[in-house]
Amino acid sequence: EYDGVKLLYDNTNNYYLQYDAGELMVKIKRIKITQEEAKRILNDPSESYNIIIHYQDKGIFGEND
Repeated sequence: EYDGVKLLYDNTNNYYLQYDAGELMVKIKRIKITQEEAKRILNDPSESYNIIIHYQDKGIFGEND
């Protein structure tokens, strides 16, 4: 966990970033990411923001959690 962003791993070998996308209220979202992106986050937790922005720029905002 880094500043409200969590790196998650599930039993099907998938990685996710979970974050709060709400402005005035809590709105938890989860984006599926690659293993390489997960490694970048483990090396530098602040990379999680860059990865979230990258997906949002592509119109991918994640699933509601």
